[in-house]
Amino acid sequence: MEIVENSPLFQDILAQIREKILDEGRKEGRKEGHKEGRQGMLNALQQLLASRFSIGIDHFDKRFQSLDLKAFEELFKVALNAQTLAEFENVLNVTFSSKPK
Repeated sequence: MEIVENSPLFQDILAQIREKILDEGRKEGRKEGHKEGRQGMLNALQQLLASRFSIGIDHFDKRFQSLDLKAFEELFKVALNAQTLAEFENVLNVTFSSKPK
């Protein structure tokens, strides 16, 4: 058994398996981090809108479901600068109404 474990072929296969496992772990970690980042940005946007425009925290829940992290980042900037809720909603409708998830 020791001869097999020390063979270059065995070591190469082992290295490939290790790399595959590490790569899958990295992918899973990025996916989980992205999901957490999206949720954090969604929460911040909801808080900002509720505070600025006196609306319920869940006012845009259905509209925000399909949006990604980048969309939330853009909408956060819009929410900071919008003078009215209608102005924010206009940007939401025009810019993000047909964007896929």
